[in-house]
Amino acid sequence: MRIVVPKLIRDVYLRFGMSLLLIANYLHYLTFDQLMVAITLLYFSGLLINIVYIHQLRGINLKPDFTVLKDAKIKREILYFLGFIIIAGIGSTLVNKIDSYMISSLINLSSFTVYSTALFIATVIEMPYRAVSQISTPIVAEALKQNDMVKVKDIYRKSAINQTLVGLAIFLLIWINTDSIFAMMPNGEAFKAGKYVILFIGLSKIFDLLTGVNSAILSNSKFYYFGLYFMFVLAAIAITSNYLLIPQLGIIGVGIATALSILIYNSLLTFFVNYKMNIHPFTLQTLWLLLIGAGMFVLNMFIPTITNIYLDIILRSAIIMGLYLFLIYRLCISEEMNNTLRVVLDRIKTRRIR
Repeated sequence: MRIVVPKLIRDVYLRFGMSLLLIANYLHYLTFDQLMVAITLLYFSGLLINIVYIHQLRGINLKPDFTVLKDAKIKREILYFLGFIIIAGIGSTLVNKIDSYMISSLINLSSFTVYSTALFIATVIEMPYRAVSQISTPIVAEALKQNDMVKVKDIYRKSAINQTLVGLAIFLLIWINTDSIFAMMPNGEAFKAGKYVILFIGLSKIFDLLTGVNSAILSNSKFYYFGLYFMFVLAAIAITSNYLLIPQLGIIGVGIATALSILIYNSLLTFFVNYKMNIHPFTLQTLWLLLIGAGMFVLNMFIPTITNIYLDIILRSAIIMGLYLFLIYRLCISEEMNNTLRVVLDRIKTRRIR
């Protein structure tokens, strides 16, 4: 459950180091071959830092213990689970790459470039899930082991509302400033074709956040193997929808197909978890949060565009986010978020008094 240092290494240290190396290559301080060696050494250094950190926490014992495998039943279960994990991992990787393969084969590589850029922008929305899932997964696993469904339900609902709250804010910030973002990009006009890819994939990411840690609950329960069946369904939907929509709508069709796949997949997952364990992530606050998000989405249409794109981004973002946070706070959508906002407000008041 100690995720801070490993996450700093992966999401800050490695990315910052990668940025520096790419800049060095761009400025011709590093050749391409030297860049490849430097990237390898960068990742290796991240591994070493992790090893040192783990060793300081509790020590590292590399001596394997095979006594557990003497029990034929446990050995069979381990092998079965390993096989499941390998197949599910391969399936997950292929599903995530299907859209890229089909764009390249059914349209062209230039369209793939536009799509991948739009996809990268939209993927930022799922950052809250990555952070929440890393800490919630071991807690969910322990609670399921102890059959503490009250705790699982509490984590399920709190994770859903809090990660959606943050993810929806990121989505709104991206969407309301999409035109300005493209205007700032080199050759931005060419990338404008990906605007509605951002919209559809962004909405699908919001639904993914709304369903909380359903995949963690399923994968750590005795029904974990159903995840593989759902993966097959996801692959079938992704391939079929891409094949039907790409010729008609181009990369926008890919965005719709991806959104449709995620929507159906998470709906099946959430329904199954509710059916087997009688828990779901939705509350009245979920409805209020969606209404607030929809309201901000519509309000953005009535805010006049300012010629200066930087000023437009600042003012538009301030209006939408200010009202968004105000409504979140007043309607008490999240107790955790309200507590955080109170701490911030108290600190501001204290500084003013001083």
